[in-house]
Amino acid sequence: MKSKIIEKIIHKSGIPHLLDLLAEDLSPSEWQSLLLAIASRRAAKRSPAQVLEQYQSSRFVHPVRGVPKAQFQIFEEWAMQQLPTEFESLLLSPLTPLATCSSVATVHQNKVLGAHRNLEVVADATNVLALEASLRRKLLLAKKPKNPQQVHLATSHRHVRAQALAMEGFTAHFQIQCMISAGRDEGNWRFEEKTLYRHLTYYLRLLSDGPFQVSQEQLEVALTVLSDAFQPTLERLQEKVQQEFPSVKIRLAPERTTGRNYYKVCCFYIYTHLENGQAIPFCDGGFTDWTQQFLGNRKERLLSSGFGSELWLRLVKEATQ
Repeated sequence: MKSKIIEKIIHKSGIPHLLDLLAEDLSPSEWQSLLLAIASRRAAKRSPAQVLEQYQSSRFVHPVRGVPKAQFQIFEEWAMQQLPTEFESLLLSPLTPLATCSSVATVHQNKVLGAHRNLEVVADATNVLALEASLRRKLLLAKKPKNPQQVHLATSHRHVRAQALAMEGFTAHFQIQCMISAGRDEGNWRFEEKTLYRHLTYYLRLLSDGPFQVSQEQLEVALTVLSDAFQPTLERLQEKVQQEFPSVKIRLAPERTTGRNYYKVCCFYIYTHLENGQAIPFCDGGFTDWTQQFLGNRKERLLSSGFGSELWLRLVKEATQ
């Protein structure tokens, strides 16, 4: 269904099939050239005063307030030190190919900030890490068709989301720690068990030790099984993680409704129970089929997870003051 604004533009142009022409009939290079020409003309008409006015009013461009940069640097250094040795930490580009999220996940393209040259601003770095992992796995598979070598990547990245935020002090861009583990199906859920253990224990160490920590008693892991056959493996994994973090509450969470059309096999939240009574899910993760889709190979496996580091620094700091 066309919006009223689109209908008005079509009426102005006098071309009934304008939307089809622009969206489907133009080649990528033609589309890119058109957008560049439009942006150039519109930019030429803007005065410095208009630029300043937009800087003042646009929620996409405001700097972060309320969390000193020094705190970010301290926390990110700690987070990198805690990464398991097999993980490679990357510094990602702020841009990624058009449809990086919407082509494989349930994210609507309207929530992503588009850019010229058939690109978009990164809205979810786990998708970008999945692209990088797919490229590395593709090279491995070219050498050996059933290559089991895994790819473990991590990053701390500034995300931009186009949906409006009603919370005071929060901007449309925010920092998230992200991790992915990619590889090939090993049978008997071995890939899933090992990678899920790595991700969970990393986040629990990160949050219960070092700068801006909370006690283990304040942490809760909620595990949701999405494939019944994985239940015994998950219960075994639950016991293993519980032995390492005896004071953390670890439970099965069949009541979870979000992410069921997004994740496969299993997903998880890690909650922090703050002293002010709030229970916030700072960490979200689970298995997806993104590398299967990127590579066209159903044997590929992927675990992705993300942790709201900026949200953590904001809310934990406030709750402990």
